[in-house]
Amino acid sequence: MVSDTAAPNCQPSKEKDGKNKERKLHVKRRYSERDSEPVVKTRRKSNPENLYLTPPLEKENTSTSALSKASSQAYTFGPLFSYSFKSRKKISRAKVKARSEIGLFDWGKHGYHKMYWGTRPGVDKVPRVNYNSTSRQEFIDKFEQPNIPAVICGLTKLWPANVHWNIDYLLANYGNQKFKVGEDDDGENVYLKLKHFFPYSEHEAILDDSPLYVFDSAFSKNLYFKQEAPSPSGPSSRDEKMGLAKVTLLEDFFIPKYFDVDLFSLTGSRRPPHRWLVMGGARSGTHIHVDPLGTSAWNALIKGHKRYVLLNLAYPQDGPFSLHKPLLAWLIPPRKKGEGEGITWFAKVFPKFLFPARVSSFLTSEQYGNPSLDPTLGQALGMVEVLQRPGETIFVPGGWSHVVVNLDFTIAITQNFCSPTNLEYVYLKTRFSRPKLALKLINQIISLANSSSKDLLPPYNQHPPSFYRDLVERIQSLKYTPALYTSSENSSSSSSSSSSSDSDA
Repeated sequence: MVSDTAAPNCQPSKEKDGKNKERKLHVKRRYSERDSEPVVKTRRKSNPENLYLTPPLEKENTSTSALSKASSQAYTFGPLFSYSFKSRKKISRAKVKARSEIGLFDWGKHGYHKMYWGTRPGVDKVPRVNYNSTSRQEFIDKFEQPNIPAVICGLTKLWPANVHWNIDYLLANYGNQKFKVGEDDDGENVYLKLKHFFPYSEHEAILDDSPLYVFDSAFSKNLYFKQEAPSPSGPSSRDEKMGLAKVTLLEDFFIPKYFDVDLFSLTGSRRPPHRWLVMGGARSGTHIHVDPLGTSAWNALIKGHKRYVLLNLAYPQDGPFSLHKPLLAWLIPPRKKGEGEGITWFAKVFPKFLFPARVSSFLTSEQYGNPSLDPTLGQALGMVEVLQRPGETIFVPGGWSHVVVNLDFTIAITQNFCSPTNLEYVYLKTRFSRPKLALKLINQIISLANSSSKDLLPPYNQHPPSFYRDLVERIQSLKYTPALYTSSENSSSSSSSSSSSDSDA
């Protein structure tokens, strides 16, 4: 039996009734605003006005509105594409496949987008070379022969890619075509269409620690059809009858004159992937690696900025730093699952190179020279830092360990090559890991040596047959030289969007 004293508590009070009405009105007003105005939903809480800014401005004792106002004045970059539900769905699937060790909502857990990743002032001392005023032989004598990195300026001005390779052009002509952005746990390639990749780069990738990016060696197969006038001799194929011409990205650039004699091109179908189209946003990049088979590489940047760190740890050198295994293991630790990204290397490994060399337990003051100079470990090891700007082409000599991170959205083309200058080093590396490829290489060079000058085709006709006879003698002299071991852990690129045989970003 209920007492009379409990009855008043069973009735809703006027105060509670008023709050419920206010809550209902608030919910109704919220839904009406949602239906009238489009709301952009993101998977992370962020200030909408600062959503597209990298890095966000942070100041002490400053209100959020003031920060937003300052950000909008400092940056004019904003969303260029609508990020549709279909694009988000495609990106989520690609992320799960390419980086299964990372949860879908943990791609920005480190907050790397809030940090500065550019080079320090005054550290980029790599020589710049003018492409138009420096001859082929001069470049070989100054840089390729002594195995020194260099930056070539003025090369891409002559390329159609300098005009064509922008987001509008690529989206209009290749938007429905797939490009590789990674590999799954089974080694299968992960692809994305550019019409999904570009919106991702403008929206979600801005907050990711290490975003997905295009690293595709088969981009030459992607093509589109352009309307063209019929040839005077008449159409010879179905496409020509329709007035269509096939256009590929290979037509937008040419091999620099310093690297056009690529002996690996003689091996035909046996040649491994050697040329990549690279596109990606800030903080994407490749972990520290050495290019495969001892090859050298060039990377031409069309758009954006890249940061490089290079270390010559492959060739024996004078001093205690060349073959110090504990030191190398400390500086270049084995890549753990989920940490094979360039930005992770800069965050966790690069600070070690800024320590004084005497602090390291592996070194003493007598080992690195004058203790009064007190160099950092990076200086003692000859570390090279480069800030690559739009229009610049970097030359990375064979055997140099290097790591790359993009500082903003970049578009680049990179290629590995075997030249007459680095032939011995490449041959010793190839003979160990790819013996059939090494055999075909030497047989093709022998055929050039036995040909007449008239029979040599470009670009090999730059040298007489006697030049190739000397190359054959140099290779034959290595018959009893031990083959150079190529570690699968450090001989190739490693990134979320490159295979184990890929090269630079």
